[in-house]
Amino acid sequence: MKTFALLSLVGLMAAPAMAQVNGSLTPAYGSAVSVQTNATGFGDANLGNAQGPTNGSELNAAYYRADANNAYLLFTGNLETNFNKLEIFFSTGASGQQQISSTLGAMTNLNGFRHDNGFAATHWISVTGGNNPYELFVDAGALAGGTWGGGYQGTNNGVGGPLAGGNGSTLWSLQVAVDNSNTDGVTGSSAADPLSAATGIEIAVPWSMLGIAPGSLFSVMAFINGGNHDYASNQFLAPLPAGTGNLGGNGSGTFTGNVGGLDMTQFAGNQFFTVPTPAAAGLFGLAALAAGRRRR
Repeated sequence: MKTFALLSLVGLMAAPAMAQVNGSLTPAYGSAVSVQTNATGFGDANLGNAQGPTNGSELNAAYYRADANNAYLLFTGNLETNFNKLEIFFSTGASGQQQISSTLGAMTNLNGFRHDNGFAATHWISVTGGNNPYELFVDAGALAGGTWGGGYQGTNNGVGGPLAGGNGSTLWSLQVAVDNSNTDGVTGSSAADPLSAATGIEIAVPWSMLGIAPGSLFSVMAFINGGNHDYASNQFLAPLPAGTGNLGGNGSGTFTGNVGGLDMTQFAGNQFFTVPTPAAAGLFGLAALAAGRRRR
């Protein structure tokens, strides 16, 4: 069994660099790395349109896989086609920002947002979409101290693959897909079955963007935000305490025009998750060592 685990991890890292990104849960992802515990406060999505009109936003679970060039994240659920935002923060262990300090571009209404202790944001990706036919748009940036480097990364039709038309100061080769066909998972009144959802928002993030070696540990924090990055839902991964309502801009559901008043240290537990798990990373290290010995 131990040998099988080691070989599986080696195979994962040797997978094709351009593995398909289409917003669907595949066996390569394995088990969820974070699971929702709250009914959505941003409306239950029940229309079942992959890239068509979607009437709710929810984050059911997060999944992770990797290859030699990219880290892949799938957030099962839905992103309403009213330009609600999926905000994704990364903490790679480098110098970053526990409290966001940026008034540049799309990050303006996130300025002041405070992450949990132990999470210093080094990178940020924001995914949104709407229009008919559907268009997906992505912003991204690297955070270091009080600086911000990045910008608009581009667009596609949501079906998946690279982005086009980006004009940021730093452009990364992100692949992004949104599949809004999910009608399972959490509802507006229950979080009983989040693992039933099998489609959602999928991204391939180059290791070169994160600035870490393939297979390295890093942490992720994600949540659904309003269309102007200005009103936080209760859909966070890792999740808020069960029974928590929409946070709004101040943690109590009030609209303040931004989310700079949110302090995640005020909520029980950590609203972030780490991938791969330390145990899996350790196994990968042993596998790499074993492979190196075989080459000798």
